[in-house]
Amino acid sequence: MAAASSRWQRMAAACFVLAALAMWAAPAACGARAGWASYPARPAEVVASWVAQGRYYAHANNSCAPGQQCGTYTQVVWRRTAEVGCAQATCTTGATLTICLYNPHGNVQGQSPY
Repeated sequence: MAAASSRWQRMAAACFVLAALAMWAAPAACGARAGWASYPARPAEVVASWVAQGRYYAHANNSCAPGQQCGTYTQVVWRRTAEVGCAQATCTTGATLTICLYNPHGNVQGQSPY
């Protein structure tokens, strides 16, 4: 049983490495976001999880609540983004990887997303 578990761990790691390579290969002008789920997540579910970060974002002072992350939310809603391309793959472990590229990228220091 330990050998099978180890094999699945290696497969999951390989899928994660592919995600990292995809993010690294994105053109410099693009923003990139990746979502990793340990189960077969639907694309809409992944994007909804990114948008849910919006509850921590304060537009009035362009900040995020302490201890929270808002960068994925602000990239999704960035007003100057003109093109979005997303892809999704299911790894052999059943985990799902969703990657979106945004052109031009958002999250520009000192600028508000909208």
